[in-house]
Parts: sequence; C-alpha cells; structure tokens
Amino acid sequence: MNFSYFWLEITYISMTKIFKPANILLFLFAFFIIACKTTGLDSNQKKKQFGKMAWMEGSWEYKCPEYQMYEVWKKTNDTLFEGRSIMIIGQDTSFTEKLSITGGGINIFYNTATDNEMYNTRSSYLLISSKGKKLMFENKDNKEQSLITYQRKKAGLMIVRMEGMEEGKNVVEQYAMKKSATR
Repeated sequence: MNFSYFWLEITYISMTKIFKPANILLFLFAFFIIACKTTGLDSNQKKKQFGKMAWMEGSWEYKCPEYQMYEVWKKTNDTLFEGRSIMIIGQDTSFTEKLSITGGGINIFYNTATDNEMYNTRSSYLLISSKGKKLMFENKDNKEQSLITYQRKKAGLMIVRMEGMEEGKNVVEQYAMKKSATR
C-alpha cells in the first residue's frame, strides 16, 4: 500500500467526520454568538447606558451678554433621548437644532438636525467613551465639530464641549450650562 494513498484516505475520513452538516451548523452558530457578543452593546447594556444618562434630562441654559443658549432633553424610552438646542441673540431666535441620542443597532449615537435658512445639516456622532458622568461622541467626517462632550460637573451644572477644525486650526467651544426651569 502506497503511503500517500493511505494518508489521503485517512485525511478524507477525518474531514468527512469534521465537516458533517451538524458540525458545520454548530460552528456557524458558535461563530455568530461570539461575533454578536464582541461587537457593540447588547440591548441590556444599552438600557443601562441610557439609565446613566438620566442626569441630562431637563432644561439647561447658558447666558452671556451676547446671547443665550438653551438645551432641553427628554427621555422618550429606554434607548432614546430627544432634545432641542436654541440660541437667542437679543430677542431673536438665531439658531435651533433638533437633537437625539439613540441606540441604533449595536451602538449609541448623538444626532443633530438643523433646518433653517442659513443651515440645513444632519450629523451623527458615535458614542466613543462613557465614564462616570462624561459622554464623548465623535464624527471624524465632520471637521468643524468632530468631538462633542457632555459632562455633569455637579448637580445642576453640565459642561458641553465641541472640538473641531476651522481654517486649519483647532477650535474648542465650551459652555457651562445650568439646570433651569422648563422652557
């Protein structure tokens, strides 16, 4: 008996045992379970994460001599916060933006939508960090505002920080917003 023929016969028998339809299905099932567990958040993790964001709910304001800024956040369900941002200069509303934090698929996103005469934009930012009372959202494609951070400093005080590039220079805007009565 030729050794190579003998080796091929053993290999064929081994492979037919390994690649039975039941074994293939078991392998695919195990692969699918592992893949789902290692990418993103499952629904319970998302609900827990949204629970940690409860401090954002309510009305927030920032006032300076030139303008006032307001953000209002409401938790709509276990994986959705809806909000609105308004900037007022003098007595005129100069800017409004619809905001949301959603649990889309395996990730959490911060979304903005602006519809007015000067701007008509929509952007989504991926939650990249959530430590304590600090949330960091990133959109690398949006150069003007690539990173948005919300941080609760203490009860009734939230820091909103936006970072990006403008004319080749790093630009940072930061607002210390105080909790206010409903607007």
